[in-house]
Amino acid sequence: MVEAFINPQPERFLHYYEFEVAPNNQWVDLEIDLTKTPFGDAGWDSHFEHATKVDAEHKVWLVEMRVPVKSMMVNAIHAGDEWRLNLYRADGPGDDTRRRFMCWSALPAGPNKGFHQPASFGIIKFVK
Repeated sequence: MVEAFINPQPERFLHYYEFEVAPNNQWVDLEIDLTKTPFGDAGWDSHFEHATKVDAEHKVWLVEMRVPVKSMMVNAIHAGDEWRLNLYRADGPGDDTRRRFMCWSALPAGPNKGFHQPASFGIIKFVK
């Protein structure tokens, strides 16, 4: 599976959006607020588009996602805007003790392999 955690409002540090797609094109999108219990709102629907392609011979799969920014309470993206973001992949069969976890912006070392660590999100800056 692959996941994108996107925070278009960095001043709301513990509030972001999760988009997850598996090789079989099963998906979930969640609005996350770590100040709440439970922290994920499964009722939220971004209407994001996604597609997967599996190349079994080469043991490769591809995913494409298109996320409408308005679903994240953003009217438009402007040059100079900075968002917090991390991209993740969990790879391999079995439970989490047997899988590989990869990310775009490194997570801290230690036993916590959870992806919900906003302090580890990278920053993307939009340009013209």
